[in-house]
Amino acid sequence: MVYYRLKQTDIGGSYTYSQTVALPIEQKAASVILYPNPVLNELNLRIYSPVKDKLQWQLIDNGGRMIRQGNYELSAGNTAISQNIGQLGAGVYFMRINGTSLQKVVKVIKQ
Repeated sequence: MVYYRLKQTDIGGSYTYSQTVALPIEQKAASVILYPNPVLNELNLRIYSPVKDKLQWQLIDNGGRMIRQGNYELSAGNTAISQNIGQLGAGVYFMRINGTSLQKVVKVIKQ
């Protein structure tokens, strides 16, 4: 949602605000938000999928070795996923995400 309102200022400097209006933002394409990044312990993913989907993910280290992997069933809309990576060493990792409507690689910095 995006919220907006207008401020109207007259010549004398007094002003009034309009009513606040809410507009939904329609997402058509699948998307991934990974946070926090850099991460200390808990890695969170927010995935938007326009359709129900099956998702496979892999966490890969900087040398190309797969550290972890998993599967998720996504419903249409937003899905929140979290993984505890606190026991992994500090460094750069890559989260590879593959689904029918989504293919993405996200760089993850572990503190």
